[in-house]
Amino acid sequence: MAQLQQVIVEVESERDKVESDLNTIESAFADLYHRYEQLRLTVEGFKKNEATWKTEIEDHVQKLDKQEQKYRLLKKHVEGKLEEANQKVEKVSKVNQNEITWLKAALKRAEMKVDSLEQQLEQKAKENKELTSICDDLFRAQDSAK
Repeated sequence: MAQLQQVIVEVESERDKVESDLNTIESAFADLYHRYEQLRLTVEGFKKNEATWKTEIEDHVQKLDKQEQKYRLLKKHVEGKLEEANQKVEKVSKVNQNEITWLKAALKRAEMKVDSLEQQLEQKAKENKELTSICDDLFRAQDSAK
């Protein structure tokens, strides 16, 4: 009987230990399950955020592509207008240069004509002075002959 009592005590001790281990395992499992649920919810949130961000990124990429296309078209248009303006400036510059050359030549001709007219004026003034002097001499000679 003592042996049976000892076996019963050992079995009860073993049972208590197994119950304690079971409670510890159940508690650990409950904690693990709780952490699993929290992580699952977090992962679901991350997946939703990822989907939202992917959609946002795709939208922004499309907008960026459209803006880049607009930029390229605008740049091409502006470059065309700039080239056209440069050609007009060059054309006007050539016309102005030709006009300046023509005006310089006209000015030179006018200066030469002025010089020639000034020389003629001086010559005429000299001739008039001589004629006036001759006339004065003639008038004096005529007055003294009377």
